[in-house]
Amino acid sequence: MEELEEDAEQYALRAKASGDYPCLNCANSATIFLNAGEIWKYGYTLKKNRYSEQRLKKLKLYYDRQFEGSPRECLKEEKRKIFRYPLLPENLVRSSRLPRPPGNKQDN
Repeated sequence: MEELEEDAEQYALRAKASGDYPCLNCANSATIFLNAGEIWKYGYTLKKNRYSEQRLKKLKLYYDRQFEGSPRECLKEEKRKIFRYPLLPENLVRSSRLPRPPGNKQDN
């Protein structure tokens, strides 16, 4: 149970540059066009440096720490952001709106 006492962080992975990115929940395509700065995935972790610089560079993403707290608080924040994703302006302008960010396979 010590793990539950640790600090955690909720993060977003954002597009580093405008272009095509893998889409894990697009109905008709394996990729989606994202503008620089748009959300690709929300997550939370107990591990600092969850993604290596090499991996982020390969995926053309950057790590944006958005919230710090207990694991429970961070999970709650992650879910809140995933559930609100359909209402983000970047999603509302799409002809085919997504139910969650392109990099989130499910709502968790």
